[in-house]
Amino acid sequence: MFNLFQHDGLDNPDYAESIDDTCLLRINKKHLFECMRKTPEISFSILNAFARQMTRLGNEVLRMKSMILPQRLALFIFRLCTVETGAEIVCLPYEKTIMANQFGVTRESLSRAFQLLKGINVTTHHDHVHVHDVEVLKRYCMLQIPKLR
Repeated sequence: MFNLFQHDGLDNPDYAESIDDTCLLRINKKHLFECMRKTPEISFSILNAFARQMTRLGNEVLRMKSMILPQRLALFIFRLCTVETGAEIVCLPYEKTIMANQFGVTRESLSRAFQLLKGINVTTHHDHVHVHDVEVLKRYCMLQIPKLR
């Protein structure tokens, strides 16, 4: 079997951890390569999927590098909002420790970023974020989002 985290027969200490409901698919490497030889379109589809993912990740890195943490956090919260005006309370999709890892910062830095967002009336209580004015949050985000290709 093909092990995503195994290269050249050597075990790699990296691992994957799911933070959402996940469906895993196990595909026999030998069978996959045989199918790819018989149907080259499969290879092209896989390459296209990887290219799309690399483009998305590249754009995300550009966005992250061009924004400070409170700005990235504000954009993350804004994307959770379901209304365009007024107030809203959103539930964070996962623990703040996981969020800190996603943003590439310490838990303490994330907490400081949440504190800074109080300046635009965004407050937190455990896993809930109270956006007192979604339009203010949107304007803050729109000022900070860099134009990407």
